[in-house]
Amino acid sequence: MRKIIITLLLLTPLLLVCSCSNDHEDDLLIAVEPIDPTDPIVLKNYNDDVKPIIDNNCVNCHSNGGSASFYLLETYDQVRASAASGSLYSRMTDAANPMPASGILPGTVTQIIDDWINDGLLED
Repeated sequence: MRKIIITLLLLTPLLLVCSCSNDHEDDLLIAVEPIDPTDPIVLKNYNDDVKPIIDNNCVNCHSNGGSASFYLLETYDQVRASAASGSLYSRMTDAANPMPASGILPGTVTQIIDDWINDGLLED
């Protein structure tokens, strides 16, 4: 059983890298400042950390007039509700049916969403 778990842990990053089908890596990345370990802990918030990810990867479809306008992600309240229900993070990390549809976002990006959720879904 331990060998299976170790194998899965080793193969998962490879699967994530090979399954990404976005056109340009630059579309997925956002500028992130290095963290100074001497700084106090900084919590993730919607405006600074999450909104750029949603704007770059979700609102093309999840906005009024978009192909997924039935599930809007245009405002803090809409994104917070999706995150609070578990839907936002689970869809972003669902290998079988990922969002965005072009492929699973890099782990560094989904970690920001996960941290924001764990930090309390702060707006500012």
